[in-house]
Amino acid sequence: MNNREAVIATLRHQQVEFVPGWTFFSTPQAEKLFLPEISSKNKPGTGDDYKSELAKATNSCFVEVSGGIQGKVVEEKKDSLIVELANGTRRLIVLEPEWAYQTLSRPLDGHKNLDKLNLPDQASNPEHWVNTAKSVKRFIGEGFFVRGCIDGFYAGIWEHCRQIDEFLIDLAEGGDFVQDLVDTWGKFLFDGAEKLLECGVDAVWWTDDLGSNTGPLMSPKCYRKYFFPWHKRTASLAHKYGKFAFMHSHGNINALLPDIVETGIDMLDPVGPSDGMDIKHLKECYGNRLCFAGGISRFVADMSKPELGSHIEEVYRSCKGGGFIPWEEGGIPKDMSKDNFEHYLKIRSEMSKKYAG
Repeated sequence: MNNREAVIATLRHQQVEFVPGWTFFSTPQAEKLFLPEISSKNKPGTGDDYKSELAKATNSCFVEVSGGIQGKVVEEKKDSLIVELANGTRRLIVLEPEWAYQTLSRPLDGHKNLDKLNLPDQASNPEHWVNTAKSVKRFIGEGFFVRGCIDGFYAGIWEHCRQIDEFLIDLAEGGDFVQDLVDTWGKFLFDGAEKLLECGVDAVWWTDDLGSNTGPLMSPKCYRKYFFPWHKRTASLAHKYGKFAFMHSHGNINALLPDIVETGIDMLDPVGPSDGMDIKHLKECYGNRLCFAGGISRFVADMSKPELGSHIEEVYRSCKGGGFIPWEEGGIPKDMSKDNFEHYLKIRSEMSKKYAG
């Protein structure tokens, strides 16, 4: 059983020879610190060789390809870049001393003229999709489960279209503008999801951070009105292709889960313990209809080796019966010691076999 087969079996609640997982890093600096032999040969986060080597080094079952808005560098300095996306959004990316980004401007900041949004036709860059299909074929050939990544139907709007404070007011007020904005953006993402599925990805994965650590950022009524239809439609599209639909959302979104389950998505991540997302409770309530991923604390850097061992085993116990794939809720931070990081990978490898079945 290879990595891809183990993920598919877990999603179907079938027996596995090992528990599949994923390990990622909170910043490129963390990647360089813990895996310098890979980072010295590749630019972190880019390129098929890098993605493949990183997954193998961390015993990860997943590799990603992108269906997001493409962009170009319009200003480059030693420690930062300014990138302009195809819809006009401008973003500052800080490379050193610590990776970070900040959106400088969006097409709808300060006004409600949808004509300014200028979303590109997803079919307008055929070279991107040809190369994506080649990458997917390679990764599947290497035994990885391939996620095709798109932006979020909610989070993508305040990332790429309109300031979050303005957008939240729009949602509260309702009306034609916010509905048209959500539907215009939703159609763009839906078309991107279909292009990824045509490229052969195993799952479409969108990032929609719907909550804070105290609760959802919207009411269930708001979710049902604006975002449920697009989540359900995109999940149905993936199933039409015989593939899966994954949603990423940080935050305590327990109040939205009854509706999220009804969208038909196959997996929700990262079910963070620091957000009050109890994996045992979630599996008891929804595990027959929805798989979960995550569960590993964002505070692993603060744990001793015995604490790491205890925490990781507790997470892996939740894998019994399938339907759960462990990974970090916030990535591996650079302030984790290298010795503890190596111990962490060793424990995860041991638990992956111990709790298989």
